[in-house]
Amino acid sequence: MPQTQWTEDEIYLVMERAHSLAMQGLYPEAAQIFAGVLEIDPRNRYCRNALATLILLLGDPENALAVADEGLQQLSGEPCYHARRAEALIALRRFYEAQTEVRWLTENSDESVLQPLKLQIEAGAERSSLTRATSRP
Repeated sequence: MPQTQWTEDEIYLVMERAHSLAMQGLYPEAAQIFAGVLEIDPRNRYCRNALATLILLLGDPENALAVADEGLQQLSGEPCYHARRAEALIALRRFYEAQTEVRWLTENSDESVLQPLKLQIEAGAERSSLTRATSRP
């Protein structure tokens, strides 16, 4: 099958449609479009970040982690991939690993990315310790 060449404008229009769907709460449809764009343009940072975010919103942190990890393989210094990775790890209750991502972000990013992640880790860790304490005989 011959490979189709998409222009930047065409890719932008498709991503704009996916963004619009996401803003309407149509996360599965938006995620499907972003995944399709990544097939055409696998290095598209906006698209990969949006896809990981949507996958998290759809409740699949393992898959969101995989999408963020693919992004980090391409561009290890991209803060948004570290942030999505931290969010996925928090959802998976892997708080120690999430803290590693937050430390990386502390050194390489601005505070606006960090504060929500720190609060999520803190709340998740507290919930975990409460669950362990109440489940003991």
